[in-house]
Amino acid sequence: MGTNHNAPGKHVRVIVQPGDCGLETILTLVGQSPRMVGLKSVDSECKRVHRLPTLLESIDLEHIFYPISKNPVYMAAEKARLHPSCAVPAALLKGMEISLDLAVPKNTSAIYEIL
Repeated sequence: MGTNHNAPGKHVRVIVQPGDCGLETILTLVGQSPRMVGLKSVDSECKRVHRLPTLLESIDLEHIFYPISKNPVYMAAEKARLHPSCAVPAALLKGMEISLDLAVPKNTSAIYEIL
């Protein structure tokens, strides 16, 4: 049984738990083809995050790996005026990788401690 190269990627839900702002974000991604993934919906109380789908409808596999300064996800985040330390762009990219079978759905986290 071979790989179906015409099959779209996976549908993925990404739940981003924010820090100080407290504005949880739920991103829904849809695999449009083996090389293309789209941002289907954004559920968040953050008005800036809600701008992302209009700035970034879909992304091609190649662009996922562009450096941060040229990456379409981070460029859209900048245009949407997201806070520089907002976790949403990184979570969005990871979700896109999962949708295209480039990464496994393993949770990430950061723990901050004052020493």
